[in-house]
Amino acid sequence: MHPTGPPHLLCSIRFGDTVILKHIQTERSFACDPYEDIFPGQQKFLVTASAETRATARNTFRILRPEGNLQNTEDDPYDDVLRYGQPFQLGCNESLLISADGFAMAPTLFLASTLKNERTTTRVTNRQAAYMTARSDANSIWLVSKPSRGKGASSMERFVAEGSPVNANDQFVLNHRASNTFLSTSSDTQDLTDFGADYEVFTGRDLGIGKLSLMEAEFKGTATANTLSKPNKICSLLTFVTAASEAAAEDNRPIPQPPAFDDLVDDLIHAIKSFGVTGIVEVRKSLLDLARGGRGGASTGRVDIRDVKHALADKGVVTQDGYYDPVFASLDVRNDGYLDFRELLDIIRGNIPTHRLDFLATVFQGLDSSDKGEIPLDDLKRAFNPSEYPAVKSGLLSERDMRNDYFANVIETTMRKKVAVVTFDQFVDYFADISGTIGDDQYFEDLVGNSWTTNE
Repeated sequence: MHPTGPPHLLCSIRFGDTVILKHIQTERSFACDPYEDIFPGQQKFLVTASAETRATARNTFRILRPEGNLQNTEDDPYDDVLRYGQPFQLGCNESLLISADGFAMAPTLFLASTLKNERTTTRVTNRQAAYMTARSDANSIWLVSKPSRGKGASSMERFVAEGSPVNANDQFVLNHRASNTFLSTSSDTQDLTDFGADYEVFTGRDLGIGKLSLMEAEFKGTATANTLSKPNKICSLLTFVTAASEAAAEDNRPIPQPPAFDDLVDDLIHAIKSFGVTGIVEVRKSLLDLARGGRGGASTGRVDIRDVKHALADKGVVTQDGYYDPVFASLDVRNDGYLDFRELLDIIRGNIPTHRLDFLATVFQGLDSSDKGEIPLDDLKRAFNPSEYPAVKSGLLSERDMRNDYFANVIETTMRKKVAVVTFDQFVDYFADISGTIGDDQYFEDLVGNSWTTNE
């Protein structure tokens, strides 16, 4: 295991290079553990400063180019050299993402941080935490900057360096763009890990003390607010360490490609549908039970992602190693470890084909005796004949449960409140579960048509 960056002292760091991120003061390397979730349920994994200075899987990181919306407008997508002030991401070593069988690869984990709150602080000193996450967003963007030296001849160095290449063994500060804090560690704070006593890693604004005399400097024309700032403390100074030779930089490992987001969604859908026509029905029932006991009850739809994983695992859907984490993370809009189970169901079920919607419209019109475009919920439940329904025939639900409990709750949680009448959209939402697991159109129509006593 070796870094794959340039071996020469003054060679530029490039996107795609694998490097060791070294802390100057403690001479420790930053390392990650993708199996230790430091904030339970949030899929944010431990980062520490390790005494191990040799290249290993946990203390080597890849220099990655962010998605277009996370880059600066002036960034050249064809320039592979990392430059001072340019947004980039640090991804974990691919070896940490390969499944036990060696064939599958979990999504990339990125070094990230977020503003400190009651759920995201370091474990020892309650500072702003740095962690690894599968979520590629603004919290995973970093900038390499020359350290500020304060007043003096070198005060312009940081400003002038913007846009110049970052070289191996340069000393710099790593700035978290979203919070404007610097990545750091300290020998004063140990963090016990499975690998021993590492140092705690955090981000902060550790600057030196003293007056800058900025107004005087601006009056004299010798400095501005962009070129003069308080000096960075030595605890924030870092460097990229690369391979010692070209031979050591060679990497011939057979690494599988990580799955695309759409492939993850397809795999999740396939896993659930493999349980037959009741697969989505069973998942919905489990998620609905979770929502009832969650924040705000079933009406909010919000459930803990950890509970979602357990519910899926109970149904036989393997969720370990964070394989589906990007899917869950895309629904965690508040970045708090919760998602709306109805949005997850929408992804799993997909869209109902137009011809099936037309058939459901015909059935609905047959049940709508008043021709008002809505049906009293009690009338609909009385007309419902669930005896041939897959969930009933499989024993998952009784006819009574299907008619009086499950059906009513599907309608109620769709609208986020109790209702006396059912609209066509709510009617369609109910049958979307079945449509998502039945490929044969005739079987779908027979099932839906035979489930009702219509006025036709």
